[in-house]
Amino acid sequence: MYKKNIFLIIFFAFLSIFSLIKLYDHAASLATFEYGEWLINYQYGFVRRGLVGEIIYLFSIIFNNNIQITFFIIISFICLIYYFLNYYFIKDIKFNFV
Repeated sequence: MYKKNIFLIIFFAFLSIFSLIKLYDHAASLATFEYGEWLINYQYGFVRRGLVGEIIYLFSIIFNNNIQITFFIIISFICLIYYFLNYYFIKDIKFNFV
């Protein structure tokens, strides 16, 4: 049980680190097609996928309208919560390899 939890912590830490590196690479590049889908917002009317884009747009005001930093922080936060919840739900599962 202890070895499984250590393995899961290392595995999810590995995934988190490389996900953050990839997200930083996307946010630092100026090619907007890489994260353009996330930035659809409600500024020009109701769009079905606009909620996340609207949140990023509103938080970008805090960072002096820097969309790249806001994108990186919000999507990183979502990604880290996702990995934490996966670890939390998987750590108590008892595996039977028989």
